[in-house]
Amino acid sequence: MNKLNRKIYLSIFERYILVKVNSEELYKMICHVYGAMITQKPECEPHLSYLLNKIDNDNMSITNVGDNLHSVTSSISELLFLFEKDMTIELQKIRSDLLFIHSAALSIGGEVILLVAPSGSGKSTTAWAMINSGFKYLSDELAPIDLDSLTITPYPHALCLKAIPPLFNLPEDTLYTSHTIHVPIKQYCDFNVSSLKAIFYLEFNAEILEPEIYSISTAEATANLYANSLNILAHNENDNGLNAAVNVASRVENYRLVSNKLDKTCLKIKSLIESINS
Repeated sequence: MNKLNRKIYLSIFERYILVKVNSEELYKMICHVYGAMITQKPECEPHLSYLLNKIDNDNMSITNVGDNLHSVTSSISELLFLFEKDMTIELQKIRSDLLFIHSAALSIGGEVILLVAPSGSGKSTTAWAMINSGFKYLSDELAPIDLDSLTITPYPHALCLKAIPPLFNLPEDTLYTSHTIHVPIKQYCDFNVSSLKAIFYLEFNAEILEPEIYSISTAEATANLYANSLNILAHNENDNGLNAAVNVASRVENYRLVSNKLDKTCLKIKSLIESINS
């Protein structure tokens, strides 16, 4: 097997990550999923370094050079999962000043909204529908909030789906693995650090006739935000991070979004944001 020694530099949350790969397959995979984050070689040393190696025709490995992570897998989808999981955990340590929310983030008119929900609730599918309805893409998974300015820093990896969406065709260069679908998203990205306007707590209900949006109290929003924060204890001021959640929830609009039909859901969200700004 002809082995390569390729280097990819990623810029994420103003930090640099070096990814070394030894095969063209892995090089193309990283460029596909993280292409919107690729940058030139930085003048400083990378904050994180990874080795992704093709061992043989069946197996690949991932190593975090500065930590204890070393795993071997035969699955591209698992390799991507291990890489992203470790990288995002490490970034939460490095940028502990930010509050990381498990959330999709999209913008319209220069303002950001979050779609907050547990895994498997349809965040990425809804985000894809919203992109096709005039919204710009910041992330489908991770929303880091600056607690002073309430700005959101983009995390524009390829949008990750677990199934083909019911609306809006996927582009031809979409990457399909055994368990995931990765949609290249660079052309739809908002690369600006923008202010958070509203948070929608998303749930799906096939039984309702139309999508429904309800305004919720700051207390309810705080509880939901706290439950969906990834590093809330990093913001502990003798209150286990509660004040950080209150800080965000009390300064934005908060809604419960019950979704079923994606096109109508997008129209309702857009109409609501326009009414808030009018």
